[in-house]
Amino acid sequence: MRITFLILIILYGVIELAFGIWMLADIEAVSEVFNASYTPSAAVFGVPLTGAIFAFTILTVIAFAWVYKKKAEGAVIGLLIGGWLIFAAILAYVKLNMLDSLLVDGIRGVLIFIISAVLLKKYKTLNHS
Repeated sequence: MRITFLILIILYGVIELAFGIWMLADIEAVSEVFNASYTPSAAVFGVPLTGAIFAFTILTVIAFAWVYKKKAEGAVIGLLIGGWLIFAAILAYVKLNMLDSLLVDGIRGVLIFIISAVLLKKYKTLNHS
């Protein structure tokens, strides 16, 4: 389970980092992907959104490092990341009718969430024995 978590969380981190860089480089193209009309004032909102994306990227690195060191805190961050992916996938489907996001991000989120929950239970059991 631990190796699966490490692979999934680093994959998520790389995807988030790439998306954040793409967003900084070409917010107009990102707007087109999400069927949003681009305006110069909309670009202002891209900066804090990119900051949030990079914050989640940093969280994935921390989660990876802590789970690698067998620390329960990494699994807790994994729960947060998995829950966020599930929420974002549902929101993208409901608001933007993006079935691909629901399937890809939703499945990835559920996997990360479940594996994080199993790891957290395992780490708590080890610490209480």
